[in-house]
This record gives sequence, C-alpha cells and structure tokens, in this order.
Amino acid sequence: MNKVKALVFYVGIAALTAGLLLVFLFRSSEGIMVKVPYVMVGCGSGIASVGLVYMSRYKNPQKAKEYEINEKDERNVRLREKAGYATWYVTQIVLMATVFTFLILDYVVPCWIAIGGLFIHNVSFFAAIAAYDKKM
Repeated sequence: MNKVKALVFYVGIAALTAGLLLVFLFRSSEGIMVKVPYVMVGCGSGIASVGLVYMSRYKNPQKAKEYEINEKDERNVRLREKAGYATWYVTQIVLMATVFTFLILDYVVPCWIAIGGLFIHNVSFFAAIAAYDKKM
C-alpha cells in the first residue's frame, strides 16, 4: 500500500517537472501549447500534494494501521457507498442543467460535449451495476 502512495507522489513530481520544462521550452509557442505546460504544472502539483499527504499519513505504523482499519470498517464503507450514490444524482442533475443552459444560449458544440458526458455518465453507471451484479 505504501509503495502505491509513493508512486502517486513521484508521478506528480514527474508531471510537475515536465510541465515546468515545457513552460521554458515553449515560451513563444502558439495555440494549445501555450496552456498545456501550465495544466501539467497544476495537475502535477495537485497529484504530488496528494501523494505527499498519503506518504506522511502512513509514516507512523500505528496510525497507518488505524487508517486501514477505518478504511475497511463496514460502516464507513456503507457511508461512502451512500454518499457516492447521492452524488451520482447530483452530477446527473448538474449535467442536465448544463445541457439545457448550453441549448438556451445556442452553444452547439459545448451542448454536444455535455450530452456526451451525460451519456458516458449513465452508461458507466449501468456498466458498474452489471459488473457488480456478476461479482456479487
């Protein structure tokens, strides 16, 4: 478990470093290459921060054992399942509102992108149900 947490940290550092290199290498670029390095820096910073928190959390063996027990506790697992199911509905409503907003504002391409996101959201939900049905 600890190796995975360290891997997350190192992947974040790699993305951050690659982004910083691209910032300096493509200073006079145009188009999408203007924004990509900064996106990589932001994502790399976020991923590295999460990895650092995970690694520091598991540094103390007694605390690490306590975290793992809480992570696998049946009540906590059930709470996460219920919260995930509730947020599924919230995401569904937000995506539908986004589609209608883009439709009203006559933004055709963003509307189709939002419809695609809504479609992927629903298909992944039913695929997960089918997968868990076979598993359980």
